[in-house]
Amino acid sequence: FAHSIYERFLRGELFSFECASVFRREWSLYINEDFPSFGAKNLEESWFEAGESAFESVEDVPDHYEVVGVEMKIETSLPFGSQLLPFKGFIDLLLRDKRDGSYLIVDHKSHARFKSAKEKKEYARQLYLYAELLIQSGVVRARDIRLLAFNMFRAGYVEKIDYNPDHALEALEWAGQTYSQILSAIAFEQCTVRDK
Repeated sequence: FAHSIYERFLRGELFSFECASVFRREWSLYINEDFPSFGAKNLEESWFEAGESAFESVEDVPDHYEVVGVEMKIETSLPFGSQLLPFKGFIDLLLRDKRDGSYLIVDHKSHARFKSAKEKKEYARQLYLYAELLIQSGVVRARDIRLLAFNMFRAGYVEKIDYNPDHALEALEWAGQTYSQILSAIAFEQCTVRDK
């Protein structure tokens, strides 16, 4: 539900000072499962406090950025190996820097911090695939994408990544391999069911 609060704020439906109270009011509407035990630490309390703190410190988008899209649905075909396959994504936030026309793709994460550079690179695949969706659909040109970012709101920081075309290709290769593995698993499952 944090995405919904960010969405409403970025669309101008909430002021920054309203976000924390909306978070507190909506917490019990959306969080209705018990948190797992984690030693002496109360995870529910910890997550609530981190979320509340994040929304108490929400800031307006800097003046040099223009909001292009919020929860932006993009559907197109992406090149996976030798074939084009349909792909859909929801981009949390797309910003354009008014100073140079470059774009910043932002994804909101409740994740506290990346444990390693490897984990950060794996998560970045999502942003690179979003970049490819924007490029293939004609919304932006590849040369205009400069930054990708994770808004690690629970931890209170933004993790920025300089756009790297080689990493974009790696993300596409990974997605293509994953797609092939899924198709193989489905085919195996169908064969297993037929053989019974």
